[in-house]
Amino acid sequence: MNRIYCISGLGADHRVFGNIQISGYTLTDLSWFRPNINETLQAYAARLSVNITDKAPVIIGLSLGGMLATEIAKLIPAARVFIISSARTSAELLFSFSLTKWLAQKDLVPSVSMIPAKVLFYLGGHSSQERQLLYSMFTASDPYFVRWGIKAIVLWDNCIRPENVFHIHGTADRLIIPQYVQPDAWIKGGSHFMIYDRAAEISTIIQAQLNRN
Repeated sequence: MNRIYCISGLGADHRVFGNIQISGYTLTDLSWFRPNINETLQAYAARLSVNITDKAPVIIGLSLGGMLATEIAKLIPAARVFIISSARTSAELLFSFSLTKWLAQKDLVPSVSMIPAKVLFYLGGHSSQERQLLYSMFTASDPYFVRWGIKAIVLWDNCIRPENVFHIHGTADRLIIPQYVQPDAWIKGGSHFMIYDRAAEISTIIQAQLNRN
C-alpha cells in the first residue's frame, strides 16, 4: 500500500490526522526532532526531508507542517504536497508587524506553558472532545520546540509558490486569515482545526486529486 507522510502543526502531533482516510494509502507520521536554536524553516525542512524515502512522495502538512511541506516541495519536485490550514508564502501570514518580529529576533516569544487556555477557541475546536484533544496536545508539547517554531514562522521568508503544492483552507480560520491566502480549495466554515472535525471533506478533496493521476 502507498503511504502519505504527515507533518503536524505547532503544538500538535499525529493525532490531528486521526480522521483522515485516503483509499489506497496509509498515513505515516513524519516525526519532529529537536531543531537547532536559530534554524530556519528552510533548513529544518531540508533535514526533515531526509526521512522521506519515497522518490515521488505524497505529503500532507498542517499549519506549520504545511509551511515545512512547502519547503520540502521545493526540494523534491516529484512530491505531491497538500497543505491544510497553512500558507504557501510568507506574505500570506500576518506576522509582518515590527513588534512581533522584534520579539522573535530577541528570542522573547512565549513557551506553550504561557499560552492561555482560551487560545483553543481560536483553533476552532467545537466539541468538548475536540477541545480536550487540543489541550492535551498543547500541554504535551516541548516548550523549546514551540518557542523555536513561533520564531521560525515569524522569520520565514518564502515568495515561491511551488506548483506541486495543493492548498486547502477554511473560510473560518482565525489564525491564518482567509482573506490573505489563495488556496486551491475552500472548506466553508472550516476552522484551523478542520483537519480533525472536517476530515471527511478534506479526505474527499485529497482523494480526488490523487485519483487524477
